[in-house]
Amino acid sequence: MMSNESTYWYAFHRVKIGNKRKNEIIEKMLTEKLNVIDLFELNRNILSERLSLDENDLNCLELVKQNLSNISFLTEDLENQGFQIISILNINYPEKYKIKLKYNSPPVLFMKGNLELLKLGSISIVGSRKASSLSIEFSQNLAKTAAKTNRTVVSGGASGIDTYASETAVLNGGTTIIILAEGIKKFKGYRNYYKSMTQGNLLVISCFDPDDNWHTFKAQERNPLIYALGDKVFIAESGEKGGTINGALHALKEHWEVFIRFPDESEMNANSLLIRKGCIPVDNRGKPIEINLPKSELELEIEVIGSVESLLNGKQMSIKEIIKALNLDWKGTKLSGLIKRSDKIISIGGNPIKYELKNNNLINKQGELF
Repeated sequence: MMSNESTYWYAFHRVKIGNKRKNEIIEKMLTEKLNVIDLFELNRNILSERLSLDENDLNCLELVKQNLSNISFLTEDLENQGFQIISILNINYPEKYKIKLKYNSPPVLFMKGNLELLKLGSISIVGSRKASSLSIEFSQNLAKTAAKTNRTVVSGGASGIDTYASETAVLNGGTTIIILAEGIKKFKGYRNYYKSMTQGNLLVISCFDPDDNWHTFKAQERNPLIYALGDKVFIAESGEKGGTINGALHALKEHWEVFIRFPDESEMNANSLLIRKGCIPVDNRGKPIEINLPKSELELEIEVIGSVESLLNGKQMSIKEIIKALNLDWKGTKLSGLIKRSDKIISIGGNPIKYELKNNNLINKQGELF
C-alpha cells in the first residue's frame, strides 16, 4: 500500500463522478471513520455496504485504482516542483468554498504559492478581456486600495481586467490569488510573477488536472470559484455574453453580494443590465452610489424569502397556502424554486408538499464536511 495520502487524493480527483457525489462520499467516509486510502484499498463489498457506493461509483473507482502507480509518480513530480494537492479535508482548503459552494465545492485543489494568503481578507475583481480604459482604471484603483489595506486580490489570470488587477496589486506591494481555467502546470504567468512568488505575494489555484489545457467550459466551471473566494466581488465591465455575466448571474442567484462599476451613458456593455438584475452600482473607487431604479429581482427575492421564513415560524404550509397568505402574484414553481435555495427551510413531504423552518439542532448531523 502507498503511504502518500496526496496520491490517493489525486486519484480521487481523477474519478469520473461529479463534485456533488464525491462530496457525499467524503461525508459518508467521515461518518464511517474511513479515509481516502480506504476508498482505494477496501474491497467492493465493504465500500458498497459502508459508503453506499453504487455500481457506477465502484466501477469509476476501479478504473482509477488500476492507474495508482502512475498517479504516485505524477504526485511525486508535482510535489518536487512545489505544487500542493489540497483536499477538502485539508486545513488549508478555502472555508469560503464550503460555505458558499457547499456540495459543489471541488473536492481536490492544486495550488502553488503562499497558502497563507487564503487567511487574508480578499476582494474578487472580474471583467471583460477587452475592457475599456474606464474599466482598467477601476480595477487598478481597487487593486491599489486592496494592497494598502492588506487584502488580497482574487482574479482569473486572463488577459484584460484579470491581469490588470493582479499585476497592480503586486506592483503596489499587495498580494494576489489567481484561479485558473486550466491545469496548474499550464499557467504561463509563472515567469512574469516569479518575484511575487518568491516573495510570498502570489497563490495560484486550479481545480483541474495539472496538465489540462485551457477551454471555454473550464472557464465557466472556474468562475464560481473566483466569485466565492472574495469577501466582496467587483465587476469592472461585463459583456452581454460570456463568463463575466454568467458568473454574475450565478452569484446573484445564490444571493451573493456583487458590486459593479456604474457605466457612462456612452458605454456599450451589460453593466446597466446587471444593475437592474441586482448588482450594486459603485463609482470608480468602488464606493456604492445611490441611483433611482425599481427593485431588482434579487431585492424582491430577498424580501419574499424573508417573508416566507417569518410566515413559517412555528407553522407548516404548502406553496399554495404561502402564496395566499403573502398575497403573491407568483406561480408555485417560482416560489418553490426560491424556497429550495433557502438554507433555513425544508420540505416535509405530504400531498401537497409542506414546508417548515429547519430545527437548528438537527442541522449538519450527517458529517463534519459542511
